Amino acid sequence: MSTKIREVLARLLAASMVIAVIEGGMMAALHAEQASPVGLWLTENGEGAIEIFWCGKKLCGNLVWMGGGDSVSGAVSQAGMHDRRSARPDRSLCGLNILRDFTPEDDGKTYGGHVYNPRDGHIYTAEMIAESANILKLRGYLLISLLGQTQHWTRAPAEFQQRCRLSSIEQSN
Repeated sequence: MSTKIREVLARLLAASMVIAVIEGGMMAALHAEQASPVGLWLTENGEGAIEIFWCGKKLCGNLVWMGGGDSVSGAVSQAGMHDRRSARPDRSLCGLNILRDFTPEDDGKTYGGHVYNPRDGHIYTAEMIAESANILKLRGYLLISLLGQTQHWTRAPAEFQQRCRLSSIEQSN
């Protein structure tokens, strides 16, 4: 092989290595910027806050605040709610598991699972997508996605400190 061909091949190899390093850095930056659904979210109507967290290899979410709770305990009991955890209609909904078994889809940003609606007592199939760092899209549906409802939740600000508290009786049940 001639010297000129070796020089050209060496330059091409060096250039491809530089491109690979730049491309790898860009992919790492994109992955780091990818919005995460983990955290505290305010519901679309602002009447509730849901804490989303990893439960094993899946995402779950619990109700941690509802507007209208008494100012002392922050505990909320809603007339017309169908909390299946208890036959007592006056039981607080604090800590209620709303989002269940959300697993990541192949695209890495969509999660599929189930959402519990305490207003009607039903569990719906659902899809969750963090559209940005501060917007979470949640679509619950029955049978097919066309027969559903979409809500856009906003990430709670860092200073959001409101939380409901379970009574000692509820913590033991």
